[in-house]
Amino acid sequence: MKARLFIVALAISVLAEGLAANPARAQDLHEPAETTAQPLCFQVQNTTPYTVWGSFVTNSYTAPDGTLARHHENFRLESRHFAEFCSSGPFFPGRKLDLQLRGLVPIYECRTGIGGPIVIRGQKSDDGGYKTWADCL
Repeated sequence: MKARLFIVALAISVLAEGLAANPARAQDLHEPAETTAQPLCFQVQNTTPYTVWGSFVTNSYTAPDGTLARHHENFRLESRHFAEFCSSGPFFPGRKLDLQLRGLVPIYECRTGIGGPIVIRGQKSDDGGYKTWADCL
């Protein structure tokens, strides 16, 4: 029981610290999230020489059962390919979504607009690995 309480307390502490460090994200929790009647579509282009995995995550909303939820759209994008994604939200202010790129663990995250193409880039690093990021709008 003590381990569970510690994990919950740690999670609450990390959340509070993250919100304090980024007031814009804390504000997003209190603003009503925009949704659209028709999905808004945008392209994602992978310019790296390798396959990337990631997710688009919407702002939170209240599900019919009363719980707080978010939509997650996972993707796998081959090297030098592009794909179209569509979302009706709920969006963060400015019609933005969270973009998470990952391997076995998350490697890059940003909040991006969807008003143009999102380009994923990467380069080999000095340690032999790869640095991966996106040009978020």
